[in-house]
Amino acid sequence: MSFFSTMPLLLSIFIPAFTMRLFAEEFKTGTMEILATLPLTDSDIVLGKFGTFLAVWLLMVGLTLVHVVLLVFVGPPDLGQVAASLMGLTLLGAFYGSMGLLASVLTRSQVVAFLLGFLFCFAFFLVGESAEFVPGFLGQLLSFLGASNHFDGFLKGVVDTRDVLYYVSGTTLILS
Repeated sequence: MSFFSTMPLLLSIFIPAFTMRLFAEEFKTGTMEILATLPLTDSDIVLGKFGTFLAVWLLMVGLTLVHVVLLVFVGPPDLGQVAASLMGLTLLGAFYGSMGLLASVLTRSQVVAFLLGFLFCFAFFLVGESAEFVPGFLGQLLSFLGASNHFDGFLKGVVDTRDVLYYVSGTTLILS
């Protein structure tokens, strides 16, 4: 599915731009103090912000189903491969979104939050892409850490539990 093949790189730019003001704007305007005085734990606040991002992200991924409907009219697409690609796209977006949220927590500036988020996401993209140039165990380690390498299986229509676990555990680890 070449339609989704560039997503790890493109999302490393667009997701941090989408998440850059989730916390940075709260800190800059002083509304974080009001939010912190509410009867919520820090985890509730983080999960609420991430849940909002995830709901909008799922809506955006859902809008790509228009392409699937058009493909059905043109010819019979492999719906399993399309479903796996959409699942991978959702998981990749959640993973990058958690990194963008982390970057937004670290600073008051939206621009700095974007740059940090981009660096976090692009580092996970670049590590995977550079793995083929590094021999031996280090190359295998870099390949495992790369976000795009785990996304490739979804593009082929294969939902491997290792890839799902990579994205879910990475997202959970970053959010905690």
